[in-house]
Amino acid sequence: FWATCCLLFSGSLRSAELLPGSALSWTPETTLMGRDIVLRKEKINGAWVSYLQLSVKVPKETKNSKQKVVLIEVFEQKNAAAWFCPLRAFNSFLRVVHAGHLEPDLPVFRTSSGVGYCPRRFNEEVKLLLASKLNYEAGGGISAHCFRAGIASTLARMGFSEETIAAQGRWSSACYNR
Repeated sequence: FWATCCLLFSGSLRSAELLPGSALSWTPETTLMGRDIVLRKEKINGAWVSYLQLSVKVPKETKNSKQKVVLIEVFEQKNAAAWFCPLRAFNSFLRVVHAGHLEPDLPVFRTSSGVGYCPRRFNEEVKLLLASKLNYEAGGGISAHCFRAGIASTLARMGFSEETIAAQGRWSSACYNR
């Protein structure tokens, strides 16, 4: 659950780009499989930086092009942001759910029993967690999409340019302004 939250937000990902569409069935052509996520390290300005590289398949923005994969890089967070670090969350998930390694031909996000951790289940767990704080019946609440929208809001509050915000979310229009 926590790794999903951190990756949805930090990668500005749509839930369908990260999670299998169903608990019991998935297609390798559209699902993030074990072979589609790689931990990388690079030296940047003299310091080693760790990040996850996700090969997102058939993202929405490529529907009208021949491009079928977009590489998303999600970087380690340190200091005050370490509590929301997508690498730490993913490594914990990997250790607890997958005994430290991914199966290349299975979805990354599965439960410990092996079924797909799909957007519907994620949204149910978010609602269960926040039901006492938010009024879901009155139309309020948080879902998987809020993490993607939240990164745009966060970057805007931090003073990032519209160009940077659009690039982070892979938006070609100004829809992130809504």
